[in-house]
Amino acid sequence: MTEPKKIQPRVERILKNYPETRGSDKLLQIKYLNQYQNTNFSQEQIQALLKAPSLESIRRSRQKIQEAGKYLPSSDVILRRRKLEDKYRVEMKRPNYQFDPIRQVYIQT
Repeated sequence: MTEPKKIQPRVERILKNYPETRGSDKLLQIKYLNQYQNTNFSQEQIQALLKAPSLESIRRSRQKIQEAGKYLPSSDVILRRRKLEDKYRVEMKRPNYQFDPIRQVYIQT
């Protein structure tokens, strides 16, 4: 997994050098993956990705379903997410958040 502090400067570099990515998260994600994750999407694959729902919309839908108490992740996943959140919080100097395992969300403490 890429360190959070590496992502922002990479995204900024893409936004600076590829103005078309400034108005499209999907284009930004595709450019990021091509440049930093060694993917090489064909034009056909890029068009399919642009037509698909955004990854963020899919993630948010999963989150809302799990907030309702349905189809919760395993305890291993919860623990891994908690560790990643802790690491991210420290690296990005975010306010302190605590994981609420019942609602499967982080709340500011």
